[in-house]
Amino acid sequence: MNVNIHFAKPVSIYENTINKCAGRFCHCEVSIELDSDILAVIIDSCIQEAHDPLYLTKLLLKVKKIKNKIHFCFYVLLNEVVSIRFFNDLGDEFNAPPDDEIYETIKIEVESIEKLKEYITWNLCQINKSYDLVRAALLFFPVTLRTTALPDKFFCSQLVMHSLKNLEMPMPDKDINHMKPDDVYDWLCEVTKE
Repeated sequence: MNVNIHFAKPVSIYENTINKCAGRFCHCEVSIELDSDILAVIIDSCIQEAHDPLYLTKLLLKVKKIKNKIHFCFYVLLNEVVSIRFFNDLGDEFNAPPDDEIYETIKIEVESIEKLKEYITWNLCQINKSYDLVRAALLFFPVTLRTTALPDKFFCSQLVMHSLKNLEMPMPDKDINHMKPDDVYDWLCEVTKE
């Protein structure tokens, strides 16, 4: 069982002036492939603790209609909210499975289905939290805002780092609320090669 961390290059659907200033990577997100029945059970079990229970209730109905494995992704884009999307081959680049021309991917092996369930549950509970524009803008400066608890808003690499923290991965010495996608990629390359 793997969690896939995808790092987007500033090309294709991510090609714009702001993204080209971000570094080698302009965005990161997490995907998982799982049987739809298992995902439905996980969604059902976390509706009450979610940030947006109504959204998860609707998502559960959608997932129950699917009878195969689902490749899904947790992400947050500039000025949007934490979201989930399902990859498909219907011609829409954003919803297409990750392509090597756009993304580099690092796979993290998850030791048990229970750990994977906890990981997915944590991400589901963040859906519809706002984008943290201030923190994202501060990535270009050596200063940041302090935080002691789980943020109530996220930017992409912050969401990925907090989700990995829930896998009980050893965290870097850096502030996980002040890491660009490049920083997350470099750190993951280090910890996954050991």
